[in-house]
Amino acid sequence: MARTDAALAGVTSEQTARVGSDGVLAQRIDAVVARTDAALAGVSSESSARVTADGAIASRVDAVQAQTDRGTATGRMTLQASSGIAGVEARFEMLLAATVGGQTRGAGFSIDLLNGTSLVRFDADKFVITSPGASGVPAFFYDAGSGTLSVPYLRLTSGQASIPLRIDIPSYTLIAGQGSVSDQIDANLNFNYNVTNSDFPACIEVFGKITITGPQNTQLSGMQLIVDGALAGYFRFNDLLQSITSGAGNNTFDFRCSCIRYLPVGLRSVRIRYSYTSPGAGQVQINELHLAGFQPKA
Repeated sequence: MARTDAALAGVTSEQTARVGSDGVLAQRIDAVVARTDAALAGVSSESSARVTADGAIASRVDAVQAQTDRGTATGRMTLQASSGIAGVEARFEMLLAATVGGQTRGAGFSIDLLNGTSLVRFDADKFVITSPGASGVPAFFYDAGSGTLSVPYLRLTSGQASIPLRIDIPSYTLIAGQGSVSDQIDANLNFNYNVTNSDFPACIEVFGKITITGPQNTQLSGMQLIVDGALAGYFRFNDLLQSITSGAGNNTFDFRCSCIRYLPVGLRSVRIRYSYTSPGAGQVQINELHLAGFQPKA
């Protein structure tokens, strides 16, 4: 140790080895310190190994401290392993703290293996993962203050919750001839959608083109999407109409219907219902029909 009236510099080392009826202990403590009237800096290291009737524990703790009239900064790193009646455990911990103006802020992380269960914990206002040599844009950024998570390129690879349903029909005569059909379900437009996970929403969408022809007052007064025998959605024509009527000019319309439902696991029935009226030989021709059913999974 060296000192003057205004300064001190010291190096200390303490070693202990003991064998007794309560166990075996080996311990070493090293410390270095530099101090003046205006500042303090210190480093300490403690290594310990102990065996008792209940088990064994080994630990190492390293700590640093720097202090001036502006504030105090500290850091501590702990590595510990134990095995005994309480279990088999290991821990690595890094803690940092800074005290300025009477207020202390901290940051750190720990990695624990507790009887076969692992836990990694981070304590920080912001958490960033960057790629060395990259453009400086973080690959992952989380701001606890605003609750904002930023991932420039997010790719989900967990797979699908179900096998997608896909139907593509190039041409189909929905209705032809004179008469009135009320709440008719077409026997040929009957599809099975296999739902394998009821915890994820099932998304079903139908779209395509349809043409209505015939004498005046030939009308398709509505189409509905039916899932498991229940109404799931109404078709819209050209995104505006829910019914179409034969007339002069272009009688071809876009149609679309979609729904999102939580459905039970198993084969679900997807069908189309319609209502039609014609005073003569009218016809409703589907020029193309596309049906998709899927469950997203993140």
